Amino acid sequence: MKQHETDLTHEMGIPGQFKTINLNDDPPFDPFLNDNFDKKEQIELEDIKIKKKSKKKKSKEEKVSIRKLFKFATCLDYLLIVIGTLSAAGSSVVFPLIFLLYGQIVGVFVDINASGSNTTVAQTPKTVTSPYGVECLSSNPDNESSSARIEDAIYLYVGFGFLSLVLNYIAHVCWNTAGEKQIKKMREALYKTIIRQDMAFFDKNLSGDLNSALTSNIDTVKFGIGFKVSDFIHLVCRGIACLIFALVQAWMFSIVFIALIPFMILSTALMVLVTRKYTIEEFKAYGRAGSIAQEALSSIRTLLSLGLQKQNVVDYEKNLDNANKMAQKKGLFSGFFLGLTDFLIDIFFGIGVFYGVYLARYQCDKFLPGNILQSFFCIFIATFSVGQALPYVKELAEARGAAKKIFDIIDTKSAIDVFEQKDGLQLNSLKGDIEFDNVSFSYPQRKEVKVLKGLSFKIPAGKTVALVGSSGGGKSTVVSLLQRFYLPESGLIKIDGYPVDTLDLNWLRSQSALVSQEPILFTNTIKENIRLGCLDATDEEIEQAAKKANAHDFILTTTNKYETQVGERGAQLSGGQKQRIAIARALIRNPKILLLDEATSALDYESEKIVQDALDKAKIGRTTIIIAHRLSTIRNADLIIFISNGKVMEKGTHEELMEIKGEYYNLVQTQNKTKEEIHVHAHKHGDHLKDSLDSSSSESESDSESEYEKKSLEIDLVENEADKLSKKKYYPFYFEIRLFKLHAPDWFWLLFGSIGQAISAIIQPATALVFAEIFNLFTLTDAEKQRNESLKYMGIIFGFGFAAIISNIIHSYSFALAGSRLTQRIRTLMFKSMLRQEIGFHDLDENRSSVLATQLSSSAAFVKGKSSDKLKLYVQGLAGVGFSIIYSFVLSWKLALVMLIFVPINFISGVMVGRSSMSQKVKGKNANEEVGRITIETVENIKTIVSLGREQHFISEFNLVYGRKFRKSLLLLHVQAIFYSISISIVFFIQATAFSFGFELVSNNELSVPDLFRIFPIMTFSALILARSYSLLPDQNLASSAAKTAFKIIERKSQIDNFSEEGLKPEKVVGNIKFENVHFRYPNRPQVKVLNGFNLEIKNGTTNALVGTSGCGKSTTIALLLRFYDVEDGVVYLDGIDIRQLNINWLRSQIGLVSQEPVLFNVSIYENISMGDINREKIEINEVIDAAINSNIHSKIESLPEKYNTLVGSKGGQLSGGEKQRVAIARALIRRPKILLLDEATSALDNQSETVVQDALDKAQVGRTCIVIAHRLSTIENSTKISVVKDGVILEEGSHSTLMKKKDFYFKLQAQSKKNSLNN
Repeated sequence: MKQHETDLTHEMGIPGQFKTINLNDDPPFDPFLNDNFDKKEQIELEDIKIKKKSKKKKSKEEKVSIRKLFKFATCLDYLLIVIGTLSAAGSSVVFPLIFLLYGQIVGVFVDINASGSNTTVAQTPKTVTSPYGVECLSSNPDNESSSARIEDAIYLYVGFGFLSLVLNYIAHVCWNTAGEKQIKKMREALYKTIIRQDMAFFDKNLSGDLNSALTSNIDTVKFGIGFKVSDFIHLVCRGIACLIFALVQAWMFSIVFIALIPFMILSTALMVLVTRKYTIEEFKAYGRAGSIAQEALSSIRTLLSLGLQKQNVVDYEKNLDNANKMAQKKGLFSGFFLGLTDFLIDIFFGIGVFYGVYLARYQCDKFLPGNILQSFFCIFIATFSVGQALPYVKELAEARGAAKKIFDIIDTKSAIDVFEQKDGLQLNSLKGDIEFDNVSFSYPQRKEVKVLKGLSFKIPAGKTVALVGSSGGGKSTVVSLLQRFYLPESGLIKIDGYPVDTLDLNWLRSQSALVSQEPILFTNTIKENIRLGCLDATDEEIEQAAKKANAHDFILTTTNKYETQVGERGAQLSGGQKQRIAIARALIRNPKILLLDEATSALDYESEKIVQDALDKAKIGRTTIIIAHRLSTIRNADLIIFISNGKVMEKGTHEELMEIKGEYYNLVQTQNKTKEEIHVHAHKHGDHLKDSLDSSSSESESDSESEYEKKSLEIDLVENEADKLSKKKYYPFYFEIRLFKLHAPDWFWLLFGSIGQAISAIIQPATALVFAEIFNLFTLTDAEKQRNESLKYMGIIFGFGFAAIISNIIHSYSFALAGSRLTQRIRTLMFKSMLRQEIGFHDLDENRSSVLATQLSSSAAFVKGKSSDKLKLYVQGLAGVGFSIIYSFVLSWKLALVMLIFVPINFISGVMVGRSSMSQKVKGKNANEEVGRITIETVENIKTIVSLGREQHFISEFNLVYGRKFRKSLLLLHVQAIFYSISISIVFFIQATAFSFGFELVSNNELSVPDLFRIFPIMTFSALILARSYSLLPDQNLASSAAKTAFKIIERKSQIDNFSEEGLKPEKVVGNIKFENVHFRYPNRPQVKVLNGFNLEIKNGTTNALVGTSGCGKSTTIALLLRFYDVEDGVVYLDGIDIRQLNINWLRSQIGLVSQEPVLFNVSIYENISMGDINREKIEINEVIDAAINSNIHSKIESLPEKYNTLVGSKGGQLSGGEKQRVAIARALIRRPKILLLDEATSALDNQSETVVQDALDKAQVGRTCIVIAHRLSTIENSTKISVVKDGVILEEGSHSTLMKKKDFYFKLQAQSKKNSLNN
């Protein structure tokens, strides 16, 4: 919790000091706090983000009760709260005593100054008669010596100081400890509630929103129930105590100024409202920009292949422009209101001078000068205490608003809760009989669309059943309902005769294993990913499972074998490798029910046979459900069920269904017809292209084993580079100099703001000096002179008030403008640099999209702490402190030197209180980044987690991350409490030292009384303003780290510049492609060659199929052609031109890619399809419809309520896999590319759609050069040329017939393929 210490006031002789305020507050009402809103735009981002979507003020119904905020408090927490509250109240009661002592001190020196005696034994009579015949009170009724009176006051100062130290320490520790404990329990409860929800919950809530609730919402609540409550109690009690004390000391004086308090409160309230309004708007814009960046970075391959990077930067900058405008308005208004606060204070001050002197002269029988000064200061402190307490009201309201979302989630009762259904049945022996009895179902997000309509069927135990049918018919829904991801609307689902809702949920899921077409791996080692299938598995059992899944051999080739990190979503592995790890994870569970959803679709034939054999063995004695589009894979199923439109159309064995010649028969005939058509006119059109790239990511990076090797070695290399960078020694002010160069366009505003800041800073000690002169007014005997002098000083103070308004507006607006523009430049440069980098950069685990997006938002916000924010506070400190110290040394170097001792003490305490980045690292990673990774990974992969029954495992992992941070935080709290209590209580010791030593100097005629009261306030001020300036200064370690991260990204030179405008742009593209003696190894692993003299020539208008086992290098050729990487040796030509000489974006614009796992953007279907051709400003809807018709998606789009304006959701999440695939195909078709790359382009389609889409692709291939990478050899038999790739070279090539005659490598692959088909 970043905090800062405010000073006493800017008047001379103020004996007290304000509270410690969290920088997450709206700017407090201290006139010196001119930088708070610049700070707030950094610190308050996460607090405000929870309200991004609010367009109106939250109503009472949208906030939880204050009592509910403390729902997670235990008896011990309540005890700590009570102790902390009593301590806070006690410390506030101690504070006014400083004014009592100060009054006594003033009385002593007034008597000395009035009598002209500097003796330490000066005595005064009990009463004094004024020139007007009024018998005045005496400041020394007991006729004590001056030295005795001073000595008594000094002892009391020290005693009260230590008492204040203890009470403030206890209050800080108790409230913060109780708050941290409650927040820990709240965060854990929230995460547990999230992970236990049913799928319907995740359909409605995005991962980013849930992550925000776990981070920003929780942190906002933390500010509402932590030490700030104690601070609020302390301030309110201090205000009440000071007000009572003021009335007791001089009620007639106090009653006048109480009327000014509402004006102070109103001014501050307006400041909070106005600046908060612009802050919300500012972070709405930042939020929109962040969404653009997150989506772009997580879809980087698709983005680059479509050439969308420039448009993304433009869209990003537009939102940053809006944020910049809001920040400038916020700076302008915050400066005005801060200046207005200063002005009101000075009005209060000026009136007090005149009226106080008047009472001291004409009401001296009731009020001594000391009483007037005591009352004045008490009213002043009471006003500011109440004013400084007001931001907590706003913080409390925000905490209650943030808690609404938290408790809404926590109070959400899952219809399917694995943690509450412990009383369900656990069968001693599960046979595996499955029955669906008249089941109807609609997905919660689309209740109007019935997915299942009275579905009924039975599956005998131990049998293998295949579900076939068109895409969207309800096949996958059957699996979801069987695993109880959702509840059916009607009907029953039974296992062994027991309704599934009567069975223990965790036990039920433990009896099944799912292997899907798109396997999900988690950010961990290969071993731990397999172990997720069975947490008790030994290392030997893990290896056996890997061997059964044909994964063991490739695992041994990786860098750390089974300890190798797989990366985000398994990104460091190829698609085939991920699939085999997922199969191993399923096999190790030894399930009774096996669910296979295209489980071998991503494997080459060699791997497929072995894995299929393993699955065949695994099916023995188990009930197995297979979902497949490839009918050849399910011919031998015991039962085939054809599902269409949510109903069972027919069922039986393959032979039975073929005999009745129904829907299944039509599907088989359609598939056979498609194969025949391939043979008939393949050469006419160039070929039939159903191809597959074993994708290494959701964006189809690579299927090669070398892809993994490349990535893992890139990690090694970059980690070494990172180590070197981390050890790099930076010369002093390195980052400041770099950042001020980026400030170049705003140097005028920095200079202008610095002048305004310096004036504002000097006004403060200057005002204190004026008040020091006012001290002499009480000793004047001439009434007229006294009145004139009072008016003169009142006018001077009013002038300072006007100057404060102007200077505050100048520096607040100027630094807000310069700071927001720097933030915009840094964000833009970072984002552009991220998009500029080659794919290898994004492959690294340390550069996964969630990390880059976090760095983009946090680093850019914090770097201001090394530039404009730092300059502002340095100017403030140097101007104010420099003026104070120089002036004090001129008057009395001895007293000034003694008081300087407290400057470093106060400085260090302020710095320590303000530091917050300690203990943010967990295993070398930022705690918030790590918990964000876990949360996003959990939500995005929730089906896999639930299917595996690993909710508790991830809960433990989540709790472990924050548990480590929590323990460190508790230790840090004690350190902060010590320095906090010092910063609050040091004023007692400063005054004790100043008046003790000052009295000695006055007694020895080395210092006059007026000079003492000039030096004391401004030296006290210099100590406090210096400490406050440095505690206000953003954490320099954090700012340096952010700047280092920002410049590391900005300065990184991409090996392939995705924004380069250089290179040739031929007017015409023929389409001849040639790989000439290409050697390639991923740059960070020189010992492993991926391509080793690769030669391939593809003629214009022909289709070349690349076949071979995983890891042979065929995917690398696609990556090289798209220039995701560059060759090490040799050349890749396009129409005789080295592609490195071509403009990179022009090159990619000539290529259309349809991948196995398509990525859509979170915009409408129309916009997604239009992204296929960004060279045209607008694509007519009719052309989009034509593309949709050709990809067989038009009718589906027309059935949606919003039709082509339907938002597809993040990554196309609102569409099924087949629907996404068809939209991606439409996007490729509308591009009209000269070169077409097909990566299993129809793999996610049902046979009916596949036939239509394949026909569209056949037509699209006419006149185009096509490259196909395939495992399914039947799809490429009629390619113009087939190239067999192994170990980075082409072993043989030719047409299908030619290669079959050779009876070599291709012949063997075909033989294996046919054998697999026969086995199936």
